[in-house]
Amino acid sequence: MGIILRLLIKCNCGFEYIIKEGEKSPFDIRDFHRRIVKRGRVWELNFNELLKQDLTLNKIAELANISRDTVIRIKNRGHLSSVQLKNKEGLMNKQKLKTEYYKEEFLKIRKENPEYSRSDLGKAYTKIYGWLLQYDKEWLIRNSPYLRSTGNREKIDYLERDKELLSKAKLIIDSWSEHEGNLKRLVRKSRTGIINLLDVKASYSLFSGKYPLTTKYINSNIETVEDFRHRRIKIVMDTKYKDEIVTKNMVIEAANLKNYIRINIEKREKLLKYIEDLVTIHNNKFL
Repeated sequence: MGIILRLLIKCNCGFEYIIKEGEKSPFDIRDFHRRIVKRGRVWELNFNELLKQDLTLNKIAELANISRDTVIRIKNRGHLSSVQLKNKEGLMNKQKLKTEYYKEEFLKIRKENPEYSRSDLGKAYTKIYGWLLQYDKEWLIRNSPYLRSTGNREKIDYLERDKELLSKAKLIIDSWSEHEGNLKRLVRKSRTGIINLLDVKASYSLFSGKYPLTTKYINSNIETVEDFRHRRIKIVMDTKYKDEIVTKNMVIEAANLKNYIRINIEKREKLLKYIEDLVTIHNNKFL
């Protein structure tokens, strides 16, 4: 018995079928549907358009030149082409991975903030809480704080907690230079930086709502970017050039302001005036 060669034919539209040695046209092949390997994205998209129309199964089968059972089988898989199915599977995998990641993060947050209620968690970590609520609500409920009646709930004295944080915030701000010494660099006294040192894991809106005294004190002692820049200039002059006459360019170079002055044209004049005034006052001490 001789060997019959088979050849896989692929069309640019994605249609694939098999022909045997000696066969010239697929139209001459009996039961050609048995030779089809893949119908392709173009056929699938056109077929999906038929499914969207108000046609009977028999009519769709006739127009698509396939059996009624094949129409039912394809229809049951959700009107999706192979490409669409692949994309859907990829999206579901991403959602699953993201959900698992957020579950781990949520458990860490619960451990770090045992006093937070469900409402607190939802406000402080909206993105994580909202995602889990949508994609695994049952898990979220199981791992969230218990809902208690108002009468039985153990209330946290936020006023007392606020006073404690206020004392801690004052200590942090008063010893800021020591903090910079530990880091071996200058650091701007920003609101976020101070709250992080208080070791309170909460968004600013939640923090400010529960600890108004501490928030007010922090906001009155933070440095703007401009304040921090001025402080850096003063420190350079009071340390590096403490015992010598300086020039404006020496200060600019030492304070790493050369690029800033070059780029920020609108603020350049004001900053240069500030440096010139400081240099004049500094150099007058040596006259």
